[in-house]
Amino acid sequence: MANERTNKVSPRLIAGFQDLSPQDMILKRRVMEILIKQFELFGFNPFDSATVHWESVLFGEDWTDMAYFRTWNTQTRMTPDSEKMALRFDLTVPLGRYVAKNIETIPRPFARWQIGNVFRGEKPSVGRYREFTQCDADILFAPGIVSDAQIVALMSSVMKALGVGFQIKVNNRKILNGLPIEFKFDPEILVPVLQILDKRDKIGEEGILFELQGSPDDKGEFQTMDLGLSNRQIEQLIRFSNIYGKNSVRLDKVEVIMRSIPIAMEGISELRELLSLAAASGVEESNILVDLSMVRGLGYYTGPIFETILTDQPELGSVFAGGRYDNLVGRYSDAIVPATGASFGIDRFLAYAKSVGLYSTPLTMNQVVVAYQPDALEYATRIAAELRDAGIRSLLYDGQDLSFRHPIGFSNTLEIPWVIIVGSREVADGTISLRNMRDRKQEITSVSEAALKILAA
Repeated sequence: MANERTNKVSPRLIAGFQDLSPQDMILKRRVMEILIKQFELFGFNPFDSATVHWESVLFGEDWTDMAYFRTWNTQTRMTPDSEKMALRFDLTVPLGRYVAKNIETIPRPFARWQIGNVFRGEKPSVGRYREFTQCDADILFAPGIVSDAQIVALMSSVMKALGVGFQIKVNNRKILNGLPIEFKFDPEILVPVLQILDKRDKIGEEGILFELQGSPDDKGEFQTMDLGLSNRQIEQLIRFSNIYGKNSVRLDKVEVIMRSIPIAMEGISELRELLSLAAASGVEESNILVDLSMVRGLGYYTGPIFETILTDQPELGSVFAGGRYDNLVGRYSDAIVPATGASFGIDRFLAYAKSVGLYSTPLTMNQVVVAYQPDALEYATRIAAELRDAGIRSLLYDGQDLSFRHPIGFSNTLEIPWVIIVGSREVADGTISLRNMRDRKQEITSVSEAALKILAA
């Protein structure tokens, strides 16, 4: 018989997407359980949104330069006039759609947590994926700074529960919006100015200077558009971003500079209240910092903004960030829906946790492997069922070789702490052989006694 040629499909993976091993998922679930516990301690309720949306719902009617993933039902004929669909790129825009659709019945305030995968067509890099998990907590119909302070308190509580060193940076878009007024430059260039100031930790003061000037240095490392700023304006902006001292001192200094700018004074007042309420919620002063160069979501956030960095790896960037956004639902409805929230970057945090060995993560969730001789299969199956009824995670072994050395070797490889062995003798006596894989001791006992011992270990 002639050999048949078989074409195999290459098991390649698209760049920017990832598979998670059981050990990776055990670690991820551990972190998610910590997050969910903290979210719900602060009164947030679980929520989920659809993964696929109409493009017009996600982006409005305007053109977007966001790299996203378009999707299509292959059973439907595509035409130039077909309404297009896309995968969600975050969890907040679908939340705004949901609130607008249910505006008459939704509870107020509406506090929800959501954990789900989102998709972006960005260029992948270390810690940056095209599919990643967002873990969000948001409060809508919440006009007061009390809600912003609760988000900051939640961020602090989460990071403490994760057992890491952290610092929460806070700022206010209203202060930043006052810069063109105080330093007398065109508001149209505020966004690029803020984007440059936000890079202080990456390029240093020299880099900021040359980028604000719009000319390269001798090495040609910095080159940007000419913003038309005078030397005095550049000096004022750098001095503003370099305000140091305790939080109260920083705000006092900003107030002196911007005392004649109502919008900025409003932002300063909000930050003072936020700091006071955060302290009342147990946020330690050493864990929160007013950072006047910190910028987020220039076309999105409307008030306080906040981001959390890991103090032992600040170069990793923010792992938990957000702010106040009062205009999101307005794209779908005339209703005024003030809102605030934050998103935890679990993929970035997991990369950090693995790199520093933050947690001891098991290779498997199994507590017991039940091994058996072929003529004891039915008895072994009943034993596995009894163990599960007792709440013990039990795997009924089904390898190609049932000789006991194989399930024992399997348990060794995955560091499963217990093996139950049953053969004809155990069937006849109504007993089991319980092997402790840590000390290699084995004893004959009953299923109920074995369950007690395993649960007590």
